[in-house]
Amino acid sequence: MADVAHVTAGFRDQFYGLRGAVAEAVEGRPRLITSGLIDPLTIRWGETSCRFDKQTWLEPTVDPTAVDSAIVGWVADRLVPKLMVASQTKVLEVAIDADGDMVPCTPVVTVEPTGDRPSLAHLAAALTSPLASLLLLHEAAGSALSAQAMRVSARALGDLPLPPEGPEWDAAAAAVAALDGAPTQPQLVEIGRLAMAAYGLSERTDIVNWWQSRLRDR
Repeated sequence: MADVAHVTAGFRDQFYGLRGAVAEAVEGRPRLITSGLIDPLTIRWGETSCRFDKQTWLEPTVDPTAVDSAIVGWVADRLVPKLMVASQTKVLEVAIDADGDMVPCTPVVTVEPTGDRPSLAHLAAALTSPLASLLLLHEAAGSALSAQAMRVSARALGDLPLPPEGPEWDAAAAAVAALDGAPTQPQLVEIGRLAMAAYGLSERTDIVNWWQSRLRDR
């Protein structure tokens, strides 16, 4: 992944640097995205509440001119088309910020492509594959707040292998791009199966079944 994208995450300085710059539902400002707002291939901003700086928010937005001077550049650099990956999850949960208008709140990890290919949909399909979750679990098992969850790090994401280019990966990406809103469970499982085929592992139904068992009901 690191060969085709810049994979990064904020730290404590970025979290505290946003204090005083967040307000509820200010039109035209970037949206603040916490890890809890990210579900597989969708973002729940405006649909479910989140916590930031000991407050509850429904539509948190960021004033880039009001953030701490030390992170002005960091915020500006994040306002590009990207993937946003949640932490403390049982499987990798990744969503697409196609417009580049979202600010990640620590510990959200961002994946920012460095070229036109692979597309955001291709990278999202790869990270949604059951294989990616299995590999990351081996790397990060037990490092999250729950023994059943994984703490997603930028380094671990950057080390994940990508499928070879070809029609199988294109099919998985097309299924991601065709989504109109949050995927249903059957849609998500189908994308997982297509992504496994992209890796040449369509016969590994055991990995798909393991991954499916860890998906949250939705």
